[in-house]
Amino acid sequence: MLENHSSIRKFPKGTVILHEGEFSDDVYIILSGRVSVTRCPRPKMEVLLAELGEGETFGELSMFDGAANSATVRASEDVQVRVLSKDQLLEVMQTDASSVQVVLHSWFRRLSGLTKRVMELENRVAGFSAEGNKDFAVKAGAIAISGLTEPAKHALDDLAVVMIDSFPYRIGRYSKHQPSNLWFFGGSSRNHLDIHDISPYVVSRQHCRIEKRGKDMYLVDQDSRLGTWVDGKKNEGLTKDSVLLTPGTHTIHIGDAKSPFAFGVIVP
Repeated sequence: MLENHSSIRKFPKGTVILHEGEFSDDVYIILSGRVSVTRCPRPKMEVLLAELGEGETFGELSMFDGAANSATVRASEDVQVRVLSKDQLLEVMQTDASSVQVVLHSWFRRLSGLTKRVMELENRVAGFSAEGNKDFAVKAGAIAISGLTEPAKHALDDLAVVMIDSFPYRIGRYSKHQPSNLWFFGGSSRNHLDIHDISPYVVSRQHCRIEKRGKDMYLVDQDSRLGTWVDGKKNEGLTKDSVLLTPGTHTIHIGDAKSPFAFGVIVP
């Protein structure tokens, strides 16, 4: 069914498939090869956000909300992709939704990100102080997490701050080998925060989690290969150790101390 409602395109190594800031209404499913996803937060500064391979998708965000491409996608090697327009995707969804499951999964992850963005705005409004400062208000029993680096911000769907009020909160490396059933059909994802890492990996698939024990918050490393660093100190799961996150702001590096995935965690 999918073959009858899509086209196959090939891109040589180095070809820019999608340009940051431009508009596109197609979604791409990688059949072979790899692509890099980059962003330029400032002129002459290119940040590598992710590398995608066979079975993964890109372009669905622009199709979903009509926004410009948030990043540039370039062929890291010769790439073959299946391309669906918005109309083609909608037609396939009506007749054989399972054939575009990978696209739908990515779509609903983006929808979850949009929901978090609304929550962020709500909490910013609630955080206005009497002096008129926009202080982010973290409600009791919750924590807030923010990206301190461009790759970390990308992992959080470019949200300035994300409120976490459901625990344990699992963090790990994104893998295309996700459960075959989608979460809105009763499935579930292993991680609440999926990080797109590239080889050589610094993030393990099930890297760490944040737990709530009574009124206290703990960071627990889950036997990751390189450990989790909290405020400059290494926390290794092999010791079955956990770190108490005292009230205040903490810096967490997922992987080694120089990992590009650095997050700030606010505990009220």
